[in-house]
Amino acid sequence: RSQHQQTRVKFEEHLNNRQIYYIKTLQDVMIPPLSAKIIQAITTAPQVTTAMFTPSSRVMNKQHVVAPHALLMINHNITAISLLNTTKSAKTIVKGTNLGTIEQQEDHRCCYVNPYRQIKQQPTSSPHYQPVHHCVSSVTSSGVGQKSTSSVTSTIAQLVSHLPTQQRQQLEPVLLKHSAVFDTSKITTINNNNVEHRIPVQPRHQPIQSYPYRKAAKETQIINEQVKEMLENHIIRPSTNYRKLNLITERDVYPLPRIDDIIDKLSDSNYFSTLDLKAGYWQIPVAEGDKKKTAFVTTDGLYEFNVLPFGLSNAPSTFQRVINSVLGTLRWDIALVYLDDIIVYSPTFEKHVKHMDMVLTALEKANVKLNSVKCTLARKELDYLGYRITRAGIKPTSSNVNKALDFPVPSTAKAAYSFVQMAQFYRRFIPNFSTIAAPLNAFKNKHAEFKWTKQCQEAFQTLKQRLAQYPVLAFDDGKSKLTLKLNTDASNCGLGGVLHQITEDGKAKPIQYLSRSLSPREKKYSTVEKECLALVWSITKLRPYLYARDFTVITDHHPLCWLNKQSSKNGRLDRWSLQLQEYSFNIKHASGRSNCVADCLSRYPVEKPDDIADQQLEVMTGLMNNINMAITSSFDSTAIQRHQLKDTKIKLLYDQLKMGHPIKSFELETSVVHKIIERRGQSKLKLPLIPTSMIQELLHAYHNNPTSGHLGVNKTWNKIRNRYYWSGMYNTIKQHVLSCTKCQQFKVSRKKSAGTLEPIEPPAGVLDLIGLDFVGPVLQSTSGNKYILVCTDYLSKWAVTQATPNCTAETAAKFLVEK
Repeated sequence: RSQHQQTRVKFEEHLNNRQIYYIKTLQDVMIPPLSAKIIQAITTAPQVTTAMFTPSSRVMNKQHVVAPHALLMINHNITAISLLNTTKSAKTIVKGTNLGTIEQQEDHRCCYVNPYRQIKQQPTSSPHYQPVHHCVSSVTSSGVGQKSTSSVTSTIAQLVSHLPTQQRQQLEPVLLKHSAVFDTSKITTINNNNVEHRIPVQPRHQPIQSYPYRKAAKETQIINEQVKEMLENHIIRPSTNYRKLNLITERDVYPLPRIDDIIDKLSDSNYFSTLDLKAGYWQIPVAEGDKKKTAFVTTDGLYEFNVLPFGLSNAPSTFQRVINSVLGTLRWDIALVYLDDIIVYSPTFEKHVKHMDMVLTALEKANVKLNSVKCTLARKELDYLGYRITRAGIKPTSSNVNKALDFPVPSTAKAAYSFVQMAQFYRRFIPNFSTIAAPLNAFKNKHAEFKWTKQCQEAFQTLKQRLAQYPVLAFDDGKSKLTLKLNTDASNCGLGGVLHQITEDGKAKPIQYLSRSLSPREKKYSTVEKECLALVWSITKLRPYLYARDFTVITDHHPLCWLNKQSSKNGRLDRWSLQLQEYSFNIKHASGRSNCVADCLSRYPVEKPDDIADQQLEVMTGLMNNINMAITSSFDSTAIQRHQLKDTKIKLLYDQLKMGHPIKSFELETSVVHKIIERRGQSKLKLPLIPTSMIQELLHAYHNNPTSGHLGVNKTWNKIRNRYYWSGMYNTIKQHVLSCTKCQQFKVSRKKSAGTLEPIEPPAGVLDLIGLDFVGPVLQSTSGNKYILVCTDYLSKWAVTQATPNCTAETAAKFLVEK
């Protein structure tokens, strides 16, 4: 019975007096961790072809595996059952283990009930009734008693309203089967092996506390209303700015997936569905011992979070870990996930229905709730992670492009650079992006003077025009059998490349554009070396697309065609050739006019390599994987501020910068004095200024620590120079390394030992054997001589000398010839 109507279902006969049989494993089975496996099972049921399987909860709990309620097809007493190992260790099910029971079923006839239609009662023989084993997708393990509320049912109907009737009838039963994931009427938390968010704090740190900020009466009213709502939903309890807590929290470096890897995986798919979690963070519980660390204070009292709050530094890592664990082996095969955005992709609609069933089953089992308003189901085109995903490829979303096109002419330096950052997200669609944006990049410095020139206006308009005329980039996940073509070129200032996919009709579709400028050292290369560098750099950059695939390289430099066929006398080219041996490609020559795209990219390169630009882009968009460099040392960098304030000289700098007085080469960042370092060929570096009291501690951590390897002077210096700064640091490091006791005791000399002394045969006569040696330098004479060349006969001991201005081999040879 629904809220406004009734639907009657006719049953042909009662389901009583069923025979129940046991079902057991046919042989020993090993199930890998976090994996599902279909195994063979045997039953003693005589002449049974269709049976309903009910797993044994006792066996499942004992073995730590999960089996679904299912309608089994049995052939000669043999059937197949799917078992899921949800633990992180392999599980072995021995032969003869009782998995559960089966109940014999006949092909009873049933009908699909749609509460939105008035269905007239059908006779038993009506074709609208179908055998039960054809309606398995609408059968749930909890039986007839499981119902969806009217609001959830209405929501599900709305999600599939765009589909044709036949497709809607296939997908809607799956959604109704898993209607619990769309029911957000009650606040719940994810149930996934007791995964909780923890906040590990660095040792020796006191609890962070602060007093509430003063608020206006209207703001206080709104805060009180929000707090009351969260209290009623058990999200907080009586007992937030988390920047101070984040400073002392140990970083969780669990990686987020790369956006480009996710996008490339969507190739060869025709149907896409995106699922968005309802208040995703609030579905993850906080560990009991860490709730006190999330406390925040209001005028009404102190509260602590029971669920994961926004703003914690490790929250994205925890959330990604939980969702990855929920989806398990479904990830990268039928579904992809980036934080709370899940996308399900399939080549056909039938497969998409199955994939949706599998994903929703995993979410429902973990008690995950979806935000139906932001879910999009079974679409051929949709927006995902800032891109428009289509069968043909990817392109920018129209909403984001319109924002850039409607951007007004900047009136401040900050507004100008904000526009560059907005457009930079789609730089992969715009060849030569950095060169176009170069006049606007001058406003990157926050102290830059705003001066809107003609070049700035041209760059502003050109970027808008390029965004409006963006190309559609083709998909390529490395599995496509289509031919790949890589065009490369080099000029005196940069490198360029473009990867194309050749379709079956011979058309070339771009996959990615590349360009970068040459370093001062690379500009000294010969022409053939620059062209080869463009080839090597492009192939290395595009390794995810090119590895283990045949492809063709197009270059306008004919000598490169012999790179893989014969050795050259150039050591650099030979080394690069060896580096490319793992790839399978052939090189073809094309004229400069035919290679125009790569030629243009090389002549107008980006100001910096794409690697750096990509990192800046990821930080700007918040899509960065946030994997911190592992520094194997015990040095506590969070104590720098405290020691700086105790250092007299640094305290003076701190006070001046705190009052807003600029000091050349110094800046105050996060309450720590930083030294601004400018090195040739590198961007500016901001390095913490190390007080004298911490130098020995830092050197011990980066040299004496067992994980630091007791490196030599130069390696230790290179390890520290880009992270910290103090005056005279090289000499300090050199003195520390050379005076290291363990280095002197245990380091083995890697120089060849001196050979044994070989006796010199005595001369047979006068002047048969002579010796030459220089004495000096001595006080320079008026003739400019400051060395004495001495020639001695080994037999008679007769000596001949001559004053010389230098001690070169040429002078010695001239003496022998002339004297």
